[in-house]
Amino acid sequence: PTAEVVSRADRVSLTRIASATGGSTRDVASLAGLAVDLARLQQSALDEGQHVVPIERLHWPLLGAVALLLAVGMLLLGTARSPSATANATTTTDFAPTERHAKVARLVSSMFERSHYRQAPVNDPVSSLVLDRYLESIDGSRSYFLASDIQEFEKYRYELDDAITTGRLEPAFAIFNRFQSRNRERMAYAIKLLETEPDFKVDESFEFDREHAPWAASSDELDELWRKRVKNDALSLMLADKTWAETRDVLRKRYERVAKRSEQITADDVFENFMNAFAHVF
Repeated sequence: PTAEVVSRADRVSLTRIASATGGSTRDVASLAGLAVDLARLQQSALDEGQHVVPIERLHWPLLGAVALLLAVGMLLLGTARSPSATANATTTTDFAPTERHAKVARLVSSMFERSHYRQAPVNDPVSSLVLDRYLESIDGSRSYFLASDIQEFEKYRYELDDAITTGRLEPAFAIFNRFQSRNRERMAYAIKLLETEPDFKVDESFEFDREHAPWAASSDELDELWRKRVKNDALSLMLADKTWAETRDVLRKRYERVAKRSEQITADDVFENFMNAFAHVF
């Protein structure tokens, strides 16, 4: 499928991105023309059943041409997803970066260093911040990864800058593949817990905000966290006058939907998430 993407970035930069992602460029006369073309792009995508990643979904905390360049790059990726990424959406095959991801990552890192108002280098301190931001974006509630996973990822702390500038993105994908594995484990466990009604007579509490909580040291510790989470979900429904049978059915469908959506993620989604983490550092 094809799509038109509009940007106010300079022609040379856009031409490089278009070349890397199989697109082309043309001039837009005015901001009014920009709005019209964006509206036409969205309608065309709907008519043709294309998948478009909206610019506003990317949440780039930037101003100026670089932010638009990043948005354009991700739009091109979103409207030209690789067949292999789509084909693997319902399997448990690990994700891997594509050559297109590598090209866009190299372009984006180069443009950040040259065009961002801070002109900050993509170096080891940036890499460390990117790792923290990436882990937060994947598991901000610290409910999936184990402490051993986080310790293992420490080997990437000062390598992600090189991954971006060289296009060798395997570390970012390795981290996400581990998350996918942990997510499958958690959803399977949550559904299994529904076989038995929780004991609501036990006086215990569930920690909602785990942003600064320590990572679980073991699977048993994660199991206990999720037991309380499922119990809390069930309690919320039963306080709304649902029976346990009704509550169980609602939660089973909810957890199954989460599991299904997780399996529909593509390699392009993984790449977008990682590059979002990189952009937020600036």
